[in-house]
Amino acid sequence: MVDLEQYRQEVEVFLGELDKESYLHFAGHKEEANFSGVYEKHKELFARSAIEEIQELEEKAGGEEKRRLGYLLLFSMEHFLGQEVKEIQDQMAMQEARAKIDVQGQEIGYRYSHVVQMNEPDPERRALIESRRVEATERELNPNYVRLWEQVYSATRDLGYESYARMFSSLKRVDFQQLAQQLEPILDRTDDLYLENMDHVLRQEIGISLQEVRRSDIPYLMRGKEFDAYFRAERMMEVFYHTLKGLGVDLDEQKSIIVDAEPREKKSPRAFCAPVKIPQEIYLVIMPSGGQDDYEAFFHEGGHAQHFANVSSRQAIEYRYLGDNSVTEAYAFLFDHLPKNRYWLERMLGIEKWERFLRFSHTLNLLSLRRYIAKLQYELKLHDGTPLEGKDELYTEILSRGVLVEYPKEMFLKDVDESFYCANYLRAWILEAQLEEYLKGEYGEAWFGEKKAGDFLRELWSYGQKYRADELAKELGYQGLDIDPLIRQAEDALS
Repeated sequence: MVDLEQYRQEVEVFLGELDKESYLHFAGHKEEANFSGVYEKHKELFARSAIEEIQELEEKAGGEEKRRLGYLLLFSMEHFLGQEVKEIQDQMAMQEARAKIDVQGQEIGYRYSHVVQMNEPDPERRALIESRRVEATERELNPNYVRLWEQVYSATRDLGYESYARMFSSLKRVDFQQLAQQLEPILDRTDDLYLENMDHVLRQEIGISLQEVRRSDIPYLMRGKEFDAYFRAERMMEVFYHTLKGLGVDLDEQKSIIVDAEPREKKSPRAFCAPVKIPQEIYLVIMPSGGQDDYEAFFHEGGHAQHFANVSSRQAIEYRYLGDNSVTEAYAFLFDHLPKNRYWLERMLGIEKWERFLRFSHTLNLLSLRRYIAKLQYELKLHDGTPLEGKDELYTEILSRGVLVEYPKEMFLKDVDESFYCANYLRAWILEAQLEEYLKGEYGEAWFGEKKAGDFLRELWSYGQKYRADELAKELGYQGLDIDPLIRQAEDALS
């Protein structure tokens, strides 16, 4: 019989150790990740008997306890799958950290090659770097990706689900097919807007038309080097600090947030936040390089850090660590969208001629949104319970149609979010647009400079993830998650 209170406490310890291991590895402190050791130490959390008991208790429970048990059930099943493939994941993490690619006689780390590519002005060399990375993915990583997903699918069936998609749709209480249908009109309604602005931005920023662009050019475009003078690396922390000050938050007083901005050879170029102990020990990690993309990444993860650091310690473990991750992603989007606000640009960076940057920034945001809508469509087909054969062609077809740029089929398993996290991002995009619209309506276009807005956000943050994204949308006065504010956001910026 599961002792629920003991189980919950063990969950907190497990997640802390897992996030600490993730921090140490991906921040470049240690080459070999030991995720399997963490899973082995806490393997009783994911015993079939424990999962079945929690499932039975959740079915019988009501009210608050049913909500908590639902979050626990999602956690236990998600990590049951993680335990099934822990050895492969450790092997792949080490393999990726050690992998090198050869570009015209220059040896570049597999992970770091993305940073090199996004800073490379020569389009042919960019294409060569991406080609070598894609080849390395196909040759060295994809065989293990196939093994990993086949094991995951087998474990999913053992748990009684006909497909991975059905499993997470049920556990997350989100109808993924309905979500995809809800989002499909965004592609249609923004087609002309996207075509016109993407072509304009490509021509203006890197001298290539939308018809000529290759996928290898997109990271360089997103790097936005033309705007580096505004987004200087040495000012990033200062700007973040002053932004928080406007909301009544003093970063110096937040001893629970540890910022790791040191460059290391094996450090992942992707910024991340590791909430090792919520709200007491939060790692905010970035590979500092400067530029608008660096600011956006840092502010995104800074939004996560503020959320986690402001969660009430009195909240249940499920609400501090588990729940609907669309919520924390919405708070992260709220922060990374600040550089898309003309008033923030004027006040924080002193940019008076912001029109060119805003068109650039909002166009890339629309690109990312369309890409994630396409990812959801693709992942529903990838994880539908049928064999992997032919899914690489589907990946190229669906992603290329959404973004209007050709995607390499070899990335069909690398470019996948576990547990349908792409759905969390999309629900977060919707909630962020609603939250931003609410903040502007209540506190003005420059809401980020109002302490009352900060007080309101801290109250929301204090709940952790007790409430789901659709529930928070209703608290903001909407009927639920509504795509209209998201479309208005794009149209107002780009029309």
